Amino acid sequence: MPDGGMLSRPHHGEAYFVVLPDHEAAPAVATALRTATARAITHASGRPWLVGHWSDEEMTVAEAGATRLAVIGRGAIDAERLAVEASRLRDPAHLDRLARTLPGSFHLVAALDGRLRVQGTASGLRLVFHARVNGLTVASDRADVLAAATGAELDVRRLAVRLLWPVPHPLLHLPLWPSVTAVEPGHHLTVAADGATAAHRRWWAHPEPVRTLSDAAEDVRRALDDAVGVRTEAGGTVSFDLSGGLDSTSLCFLGAARQEAHLIASTWPGRDPADD
Repeated sequence: MPDGGMLSRPHHGEAYFVVLPDHEAAPAVATALRTATARAITHASGRPWLVGHWSDEEMTVAEAGATRLAVIGRGAIDAERLAVEASRLRDPAHLDRLARTLPGSFHLVAALDGRLRVQGTASGLRLVFHARVNGLTVASDRADVLAAATGAELDVRRLAVRLLWPVPHPLLHLPLWPSVTAVEPGHHLTVAADGATAAHRRWWAHPEPVRTLSDAAEDVRRALDDAVGVRTEAGGTVSFDLSGGLDSTSLCFLGAARQEAHLIASTWPGRDPADD
């Protein structure tokens, strides 16, 4: 139902997380959103901050006073270093440096003085959505979770657009439910201390082409190697998309060269007739 109505619990068992403001209405919203097996992390006030399903390997959390920081996914940072970052944080905007320099693929979530910052990746692989639920701005990495909370109906026109390939920009990141808003890749969501006022702000942009390819090659190699290392250093089995292009082939070779994990490469024909 819309704001003020009865909320629907998410019915899927997949991983997800929801970010809640430090507001008196948050516990009721969290209760409606969480399943019987959902996990929760609280604000300093004891009110729910993060609710959802995740593994221990995917969640790194630190606190310093009332400040909370979370890296959700794969990031080259441990709780001790994240706590140092939390102790230094004076404004959510100051997280731009950490977001730009930390290798890996992750969501970055912060709570500071009643304010929230939630962001995904600049590539758009990890997205952020938000919606008004009982008067609060609630964020999540899944649009369907927020749609269930608001009782939103699926927009069949948006669904039809998703059947196109490739999907025209910027429709690829447009949620299928009108009550849910997407945050553009390279931007982050901020929620004010009132728990309702939300804004989007850019934190990443393409760098200016001021260096030559040969001059920047070593930095690019190191950045790619660091990013692949975050994913493979824990060992186990890791899958790679090997579509045959220079980008995926290079990443597969980097993964194979590191030898920490067992590599499985997968490939399939592209449906785009322009794909060589």
